[in-house]
Order: sequence, then C-alpha cells, then structure tokens
Amino acid sequence: MTLEKLHLIQSKNGLRQYFTMIEVKEGDTQDTLDNRADITADQLEKRFGGFMEIRTTEEVLRSNVNYPRDSKTGEMIFRVSEFA
Repeated sequence: MTLEKLHLIQSKNGLRQYFTMIEVKEGDTQDTLDNRADITADQLEKRFGGFMEIRTTEEVLRSNVNYPRDSKTGEMIFRVSEFA
C-alpha cells in the first residue's frame, strides 16, 4: 500500500512557506500518518505561530509555495526537517 506523502506549509503574515514533510514510519497506515501530521502541525503552530496547512505532494506542486526541488530536474526533494 502506497501512502500519500504529507507536507506542512506555514501561513503567517500573508506569506506561505514550505516547512517539512511528515516522515513515513514502518507500520504506518494513512490514518496514523494523517494523525501524526495533525499533531505535528499543532505543535509547530504553537512554536512558530501562524497556521500550518497539511498538503499532499500534488497539492504542494500545484501551489505557489517554494518547495525544495532538484536544481536540474525541478522535481520535488522529499525532505523531513526535525525541530528539536
């Protein structure tokens, strides 16, 4: 089963910026991944302010957000950032 990758986009002060991808862990289902995305979004909103949007890869690619991409191919680089 292929899980839909989820990404967090911060909306703050009229700006939107790519934050991170939610890491897929062994044994994840789409429901557990969705739940972890919700929890992570809430934690990051409290820490950094603004509103964290949860988006699929397709939604990120269609948006106006400057996401991490390969400089030669333009393809999205799936990057998970940790915020300790």
